[in-house]
Amino acid sequence: MNTTWSDSSRSWPATAFQNKLPEGKANGRLAVEGSALVFTAGGVPPLRLPLEGLDIRFGGFNNQQAFLSHQALPEWTFLCTDPGFLKDDAIRQHPVHGKLAGRKVRSTKKWPWPVKAMIFMTLLFVGGLSALWFNRAEISNWIAGKLPVSFEKQLGESVFQDVRAKSKMVDDPALIAQLEAVTKRLLPAVKDKRYEFQFHIIENDTINAFAIPGGHIVVHTGLLKRAKRPEEIAGVLAHEISHITHRHSMRTMVSSLGTMVILQAVFGDYSGIAQGASTLLDQSYSRDFEREADASGWDYLLAANIDPSGMTDFFRVIREEEKKTGMDMSGAMKYLSTHPETAERIATLEEKAKSIPKDRKFEPIASGSPAPAEAPPAK
Repeated sequence: MNTTWSDSSRSWPATAFQNKLPEGKANGRLAVEGSALVFTAGGVPPLRLPLEGLDIRFGGFNNQQAFLSHQALPEWTFLCTDPGFLKDDAIRQHPVHGKLAGRKVRSTKKWPWPVKAMIFMTLLFVGGLSALWFNRAEISNWIAGKLPVSFEKQLGESVFQDVRAKSKMVDDPALIAQLEAVTKRLLPAVKDKRYEFQFHIIENDTINAFAIPGGHIVVHTGLLKRAKRPEEIAGVLAHEISHITHRHSMRTMVSSLGTMVILQAVFGDYSGIAQGASTLLDQSYSRDFEREADASGWDYLLAANIDPSGMTDFFRVIREEEKKTGMDMSGAMKYLSTHPETAERIATLEEKAKSIPKDRKFEPIASGSPAPAEAPPAK
């Protein structure tokens, strides 16, 4: 053997543990001297651990902490966390130190090919799931885009029937006419013809409206009563129509489902998505979806030659309510103004308004008159 133990002058920080020591431990250094390890520390006489019979156990992160003991010092344990200790030639090449030598052999031995194949497939599967997780937004958008509109309408119809069963539907001719006057002007500007929009009014004093996948839009009586002019209602409805045409509910629902449901949908199995329809009314849209609906709704208003400032004015109504109650209305108005904050949305729309030519004239929305009771399009 080429290694000369007495020539090794390497030493490493180490800690000795013994019940009689102050606080039960002492910090010092561990060095190779001849055929032994010697621990030295202030207030502790040098402690000698013969290399022969030395017991080393490994622990901590990646088994890089060495715990040493020897029958010659039965009440003592030594800890060395310096990686250099395990790499030192004097330690690695000790002829009777089978544990260290065996540790080296075990870490480099070759595994049979079935084990390698299993490890490879496991890593491939975990890598695939990780990629699916980190790209779930893009994948969810892709899946939502691939869902047939008929499937979306079927889900939406199921959700609307649940709303109908739990809410008081309103057939007041005055409110129906008020809503119809807006939709009659707004809908021709929506070029996406995949959906047949249906508008419904429910008895609820909160200032709210929400969209259901497939074309249903539900308006609270509180919104109709608090709006100061039809253009404000148009701003809200343009926003909700945008949620439908951009399939925000479907994209949100798919993204919120478990990884395995998304994985099933990638291969064309939509049963898991159908089971998630019950969560649609509990969803809140992301900041990006709300901003997209604001921007797209603004464009619908311009295309319909409706003054888009109505959208901004309605958010000011919301802002007034927030000031009165001292609360952020976004939490209570899940579909209308969940994200971003109302003040931010107002500022964004005011900035968009600067691009409108000052001489542009918008056609006012005529106030609705009571619709015939026999077949009102809004319910």
